Amino acid sequence: MFLSILRRKMPIVKVNINNKSYEIECAVGEEDHLLKAVNKLDTIISQSLEIKKLPDSKMFLMTSILLAEESIIKDIGFTDDKESYKIIDKKLLELEKIVKENAE
Repeated sequence: MFLSILRRKMPIVKVNINNKSYEIECAVGEEDHLLKAVNKLDTIISQSLEIKKLPDSKMFLMTSILLAEESIIKDIGFTDDKESYKIIDKKLLELEKIVKENAE
């Protein structure tokens, strides 16, 4: 059974992110989902001149952080941006305190 899994070929999807082409493997049937995710990623990058100018690794890192932040805000369930930012600021201050304590 293990060998039959290894023999299955995963589809390779050609995508374009920030005007660069990439080939990404995905599970069979997941191609549309992958393309939607790539589209969201490319939209975030294209809307930020600062992110677009970064080297690829930092560009993808910053975009990942923005997507994580978006996910956290949705998980918290706040629709008021001011309240969400207050919570995020509080968490960032807590993290900063931990980092400073560990640096000493």
